Amino acid sequence: MTNVTIPYKPRKHQAQLHKKVKRFNVIPCHRRFGKSYWLLAQTLKKCFQCTLPNPRYYIISATYSQVKKIHWDTLKFLTKNIPNTTYHETELRCDMVGGRRIQLLGADGSSVDSIRGIYADGVGLDETQLLHKDLLNKVLRPALVDRHQMDKNSGWLIAIGTPSGHNFFYQMYMKNQGKKDWFIKKYTVEDTKIIPKDELENLRLMMSPEEFATEFMVDFDAGVVNGIYSKSMQLVEDENRITKVPHIPELPVTTFSDIGFRDAFSIVFIQKQGSAIHVIDHLEGSGESIEYYANKLKELPYTYDNHFAGHDIVVTELGSGKSRQEIASNLGWFIQAVPKLKVEEGINALRMVLKRVWLDKDKCDYLVNCLKQYRWKTNQLGEITSTPHHGTESNSCDAMRYMAIGLNESSSWSSDLKYGPSGIV
Repeated sequence: MTNVTIPYKPRKHQAQLHKKVKRFNVIPCHRRFGKSYWLLAQTLKKCFQCTLPNPRYYIISATYSQVKKIHWDTLKFLTKNIPNTTYHETELRCDMVGGRRIQLLGADGSSVDSIRGIYADGVGLDETQLLHKDLLNKVLRPALVDRHQMDKNSGWLIAIGTPSGHNFFYQMYMKNQGKKDWFIKKYTVEDTKIIPKDELENLRLMMSPEEFATEFMVDFDAGVVNGIYSKSMQLVEDENRITKVPHIPELPVTTFSDIGFRDAFSIVFIQKQGSAIHVIDHLEGSGESIEYYANKLKELPYTYDNHFAGHDIVVTELGSGKSRQEIASNLGWFIQAVPKLKVEEGINALRMVLKRVWLDKDKCDYLVNCLKQYRWKTNQLGEITSTPHHGTESNSCDAMRYMAIGLNESSSWSSDLKYGPSGIV
């Protein structure tokens, strides 16, 4: 083991946390805890304790700009006294003695996909509440396997962040409590006591109750600030419309899809029974092809009448020279684009439609959480804008928005859906 000294003196609560970590860790923390600084220091410590050749460590946030802003200068500061250290600005990579490497990645680009199939000795997720569940399940978790088999101190994961409702971070926190090799603990301002009482009172006066509960009391159940569908979803819950919603074989199923950039997908499956709209199923994912989802639709025990998606499926892509509508059609998946409306108009349409929507509590659990988390973007002054915040919940909410537009408009569309010789039925 190589001995190095870094310019870092942990506060009491940070020092205690360094001693408590296990292989898998979920640590929701209040603002000003120093979690990002702590995460880098912990990663450096493990990096120089590793006895395997060419150790590889990754710190991941939601975007390239975010991870650079939070960690890059700090990483260079902490490693400035380590001999033979080199920095690669574009790749946000720090290479150190003995083949050691720490790299910062943003989950918004291809950099995360680039680690598919290679190894990682340790991964730190920062602002985990902004990340997608597929990042861990499909990309990171497999990358941790091989090195752990070689050294039980390698192949670890630390997820830190601040709550943002019942999303992926919340699920990690709740589902893994009490499990072997997992350390699960949240830290509120009452636990650390690092923010003076008078400062906390000032913050409490300046912030909404929901903001303070989320940011400083680490409350996953606090209402989402600036929530777009908060009131609508509260009514859905109050009327017990998140329940078991069985598939009715005698009725056709209609799908509404959001086919996003970088192969991000969300598909909702509905059946209409009288005026009620039953959302019986939901598929959400990324990193898969259109062919993958076309085959998924064929595997499900549903008889379809129509398939709809956002208006952008008709746009020709530079790479293939075909639209996503054409690609799907060649696979037997005939999709019609819903009318192009302003986003605000689509949001208002969905608010109205949600008054008669029923959602399956099991198959649509992730969709329900997305609808609860969807919120308006704020500007640099903290003022609410008329633009939705783009996060991991956006694709599912867009699919639901297309559903509302399609259901409101489909009866008066100027042209019928043109089916090919065969399709997904």
